[in-house]
Amino acid sequence: MGLLDWLLGKRATASPEKNLARWRDSGQPRLWIKDHKGRWNDQDWLSLLDALKQSEFWPMEPDAVGAVLEDLKMDYKPSYDELVTQLTNVVSQANYWGSQNGWPAFKDYPQYDRIRELGEQINSVAGFKGMQRACEEIRRSCSDRGGGNASAPAEYIWDGIGGWSP
Repeated sequence: MGLLDWLLGKRATASPEKNLARWRDSGQPRLWIKDHKGRWNDQDWLSLLDALKQSEFWPMEPDAVGAVLEDLKMDYKPSYDELVTQLTNVVSQANYWGSQNGWPAFKDYPQYDRIRELGEQINSVAGFKGMQRACEEIRRSCSDRGGGNASAPAEYIWDGIGGWSP
């Protein structure tokens, strides 16, 4: 890049491959994954691409950006507190859904797979005692929302995870 280009604010453009490597090495992908707790939707993805297009890392191939995120996501390990917060929110949604749909069998709840996934993650991070503490936290945080066992969806859906039995 010449002096005139630099003075006029034009920036040199590295190859998409070099830009991708610089972006990955910057640590920004890991921070983005952490900020999104290892999960994102289409809108989050499009917002990331828009932000990258305005950054010094552009141009990059969107598929390559996605591959970096998917690769690094494998290393993301949410903390116990993050998992319990997510679980509390999902169980609260499950309790509301159940109340609106005549309390069907837990396997019919749309939150079933996510509650099992969170149970497996909590078990891997904190073991059986962590699962017990998570249920206590759900009961404590949901106690002001009405009677009953607020943690029941987790307690029954977790059957068989880490020796768990309802």
